[in-house]
Amino acid sequence: MTIQRRCYRKAITGIVTSACAAFLALPTITARADWIAIYLHNAASYQSQSFAAAGATQGGWARMGGIDRPVLWNSSAQSMQVLLPQTGGWLGGEVRGMNGSRQVGWLGNQDGRLHAAVWEGSGDSFVDLDPMLAQYRGTQANAIRGNQAVGTAHYYFGNQAEDHAAVWNVAQGTFRDIHPGSGFSQSRLFATDGEYQGGWANPGVRVTIHAAMWHGTPESYVNLHPSIAHDSQVEGMAPGVQVGYATTPAGAQMAALWHGTAESFQNLNPVGAYAAEIHATTGSIHVGSVFMNSGHSWDPCVWMSDSPSSFINLRQFLAPGWGDAGATSVSIDGDRIYVTGSGAGLNGTVEALLWVGTVPAPGTAMVLGFGMLLGGRRTQRRAR
Repeated sequence: MTIQRRCYRKAITGIVTSACAAFLALPTITARADWIAIYLHNAASYQSQSFAAAGATQGGWARMGGIDRPVLWNSSAQSMQVLLPQTGGWLGGEVRGMNGSRQVGWLGNQDGRLHAAVWEGSGDSFVDLDPMLAQYRGTQANAIRGNQAVGTAHYYFGNQAEDHAAVWNVAQGTFRDIHPGSGFSQSRLFATDGEYQGGWANPGVRVTIHAAMWHGTPESYVNLHPSIAHDSQVEGMAPGVQVGYATTPAGAQMAALWHGTAESFQNLNPVGAYAAEIHATTGSIHVGSVFMNSGHSWDPCVWMSDSPSSFINLRQFLAPGWGDAGATSVSIDGDRIYVTGSGAGLNGTVEALLWVGTVPAPGTAMVLGFGMLLGGRRTQRRAR
């Protein structure tokens, strides 16, 4: 399942104990325990969505004047900054990934194609990553770490069209198509750890997609697809860690964690979850969405470790009345955890969200995990 232009399908459950005095200076409507919710949606926007985080900065898009514009936030709605270049005829775009001072995504132009884009904090810093080769009809960048950006190139041959896994070195200005080649009909990249790339490839078996990892070349393709799954996808990476989802033949969706091999697959679905998905990771903290058997919508969530019981349902920190919601990116800045995402707001439109928490002290993970499990069950009962 992709997470473009939709209210997400995700959840988690939990309660963390401690004071939130350190966060009182941040703009927020709902605050409790160690987490607070910040509503990034700006009143000047009709809809908005956040996909990326780096330090205390978030990235995504906001719809203004009928155009979806790439934007940045610095942890508040008032800080929203538009990255749409003032020249060049650009019609809109999105920020999809961030790392350090760089942001990547795409812009649409009057030429009818999407152009993979990189910025460094302003619209004027925009660099067009599209290779403008005849065999491609557009590109999108989804993630960046260091100088490596990854995404999708829309490859055309004759009347046929395929999506191909694509890698850029933004410092050198190079582009490479790393589609596995013969026998594979499609491939896409959603994540990079700076050295390896993650996403999915279609091996030509009906319409299934297989979670996959590359090391910069078509030949380096590694199939991460679990033997128990019908389809699977990598959505986030950190060095040595890959996260995403896998579905069983019966359709049950599992929050997936890998460590470089298909055999390393781990299901992080909490007890009572009908479905779950992980979108991003720091390597030790994972964020995504869960749909509980007792619930009525997808809930945003964070796993504080590789244990299913470590998850926290972030819905409990939102005001009542929100619909489907999901967490799509996570970053750590000092002792704070920044989790960004989106949800169906009180008026039914998609709105960007942010949750801020504290990094647990060493040795507290097991205690917190047990408390989060109990707290999550209480939260689900209240939500009915």
